[in-house]
Amino acid sequence: MTIPPTHVPADPRPIGNPQSDDGFPGAALDPGSGSGASPTSMLVDYGGVIHDDTVWIRWLYRLLRDPLGRDASFDRFTSTWNAEFADRVHCGHVSFEEAVREFLRGAGLAPCHVAELCAAAVSRRRVLDASPRAFPGVRTALLRVSAQGWKMSLFACCAYDGSTVRDQVRRMGIDDCFQEILASRDLARSATDNVWQAALVRLGVSPSSILFVSSRPARLQGAVAAGMRCLGVDVPQAPPGIPVIDQIRELPRAVPPPGLRSRAG
Repeated sequence: MTIPPTHVPADPRPIGNPQSDDGFPGAALDPGSGSGASPTSMLVDYGGVIHDDTVWIRWLYRLLRDPLGRDASFDRFTSTWNAEFADRVHCGHVSFEEAVREFLRGAGLAPCHVAELCAAAVSRRRVLDASPRAFPGVRTALLRVSAQGWKMSLFACCAYDGSTVRDQVRRMGIDDCFQEILASRDLARSATDNVWQAALVRLGVSPSSILFVSSRPARLQGAVAAGMRCLGVDVPQAPPGIPVIDQIRELPRAVPPPGLRSRAG
């Protein structure tokens, strides 16, 4: 079987409205409203907020959909991966290669195709992760938020440890924005396996002092359940009560400086 070029289908989730840095909504959101202290620390989700972590699986979907004639929607394809394999990889229970191999076997592929596609997926992801690209406006937004006084940490629910993630964000030119890198692999927890309590212990803070910024509804819901304040970025169906901005470049104007509400009160 010949592996086709590494074209991937367009991301089905829109990035947001194309606006300049000065085109944000005028009214700032108040993630610190309600009872309790205003957040002073920001925990930013790596995948979906800082960069697109779905490129490799969209590429793999293209391989299976076209050359092999697999009749499955992208949503069903990714939901199977996320439900049955992603958590085990993110916790460090299995390697990415092992999970992909099992995933392909479960799709009913012939052993020769499993071996070839698994090797191609691992190779492609290695290339992608060697040159990660941040979404437009990420560095400017993070620097502005940091200048406002927020203490920022990065949450990476992925196949890598914190040291590797630190190297990736260094290549993006944003490693100086984060005081801490929390990787699910280091915490031995996934986003569906009590990772939030482990993250709070690692950070040494109370949940009410954290503002969690994410594009993933399930992660936002989990963080809310753990007692954190939350802000969604380009979330089509955000959990009730969570404010949402269209894109990361809106972040500096969407949140007030930490403690501002407490000082004002």
